[in-house]
Amino acid sequence: MKKIPFLILISALLISACASFAPEPTAAPTQTATPIPAATEPPTSTPTAIPPTATEVLEVPLPVGTPLEEWNGIPIMPGAIAGEEEDDAYRFTTAATIEEIKAYYEFELIKLGWNLMATGTDENGGTMLMFIKESMAVMPISIISRDDVNLVLIVKP
Repeated sequence: MKKIPFLILISALLISACASFAPEPTAAPTQTATPIPAATEPPTSTPTAIPPTATEVLEVPLPVGTPLEEWNGIPIMPGAIAGEEEDDAYRFTTAATIEEIKAYYEFELIKLGWNLMATGTDENGGTMLMFIKESMAVMPISIISRDDVNLVLIVKP
């Protein structure tokens, strides 16, 4: 009978000794609130030119001078009837169709390192081509049908 208290003593010692090797309980992770990112302003850049609206182009008088072959490094479409430079823009008239004008400038400007960024038409049938160059210069070209010719307005990049 004396062996039972001894076994209880040994068992108690073993249990207490093993308890020191038992892993420490870890605290349960608590949820923390993550702040919602605040809206930030997009990077700003100074546009090189603001393209005119179709209404503004319709108000521009048709050019009367002799057209240039090139303006500020931009080729003027062969067959231009008349052309004039004014402020930071060049305008010329041509009998070419809008599709011919678009195709010409897409082909010629890509050769000069420009990429066509966007095209669009407005409710008056005006067409705009937006070209961009690596330096982030943007050059709009507007085409408006006027008086049996097409008026092309190139805004300086």
